[in-house]
Amino acid sequence: MALRAGHLELAKTKFEEALGPNKVKPSATAHHNYAILILHNVSRMENIDGEEETNATGQAGEALTDALFHLHEACSIEPKLHQGFDLMGSVLSELGRIKEAQQAYAEAFRLDPENKQILSRLQALTSDSSSSKKKSKDDADLDTCVEKANEWDLIGAEKCFLLCTKARNVGFVEYGSFLVATGGLKRLAEAQSLFSHAAMLHPENPEPVILMCKVMRERGAAQDAEECLKNAAVRFNSPLAYHNIGVLRADMGRIAEAEESFAIEKQLLEYQSRN
Repeated sequence: MALRAGHLELAKTKFEEALGPNKVKPSATAHHNYAILILHNVSRMENIDGEEETNATGQAGEALTDALFHLHEACSIEPKLHQGFDLMGSVLSELGRIKEAQQAYAEAFRLDPENKQILSRLQALTSDSSSSKKKSKDDADLDTCVEKANEWDLIGAEKCFLLCTKARNVGFVEYGSFLVATGGLKRLAEAQSLFSHAAMLHPENPEPVILMCKVMRERGAAQDAEECLKNAAVRFNSPLAYHNIGVLRADMGRIAEAEESFAIEKQLLEYQSRN
């Protein structure tokens, strides 16, 4: 059942008021219920036709991302909230993040093994994923953007990337990389913003975070870049992050510290190759 206009805004207001004067964090239930309200509003957007369709599609993508954030928060607060993981699987599937959706459904079923509906959704998603070898429409469109960039059709490529990011909520890393490669110093701030958004959309992926850190360095904020890379290295245990720390420190003349970073990178790569 779709929400009438204004219901979502009212729910948001009540959600923020629930923080109270002491700024107490919302409960898992509050986050979960607010995600449900957002998704009801998405269903209303999907019924829009005509000239408003593209704008509605972009708004729906942003709303799905917002709902996913609240579901992550709910499940972090209450790790046994099987309803949260179940709904998370549906949202991730809608966003085209199939592998993550499978993981969310699997966790929901682990917490509620008697729930045949969750099992059915997991099996259907797994079946669809394994039987289809075709790329999603998002992947195909991003390939088109990259092809235009490789052919130096820079105007066409930028229009293509804008469509993917604004209307479909995908392609932020690719668009940011395009701006870094072709836009010079003037476009680095935009690229950093795109990488930051990608990091929010994919909190489990170190690539956009590391790219964001590298742009900080290009913009002359070497200390901020180093701190950013150190956080990424610890958070993701990433050899690539340690490599970039080493390169940055070497450029700053801190050779001994650079060698330590490269040594950690080597150890991590050796460990990964054994496992």
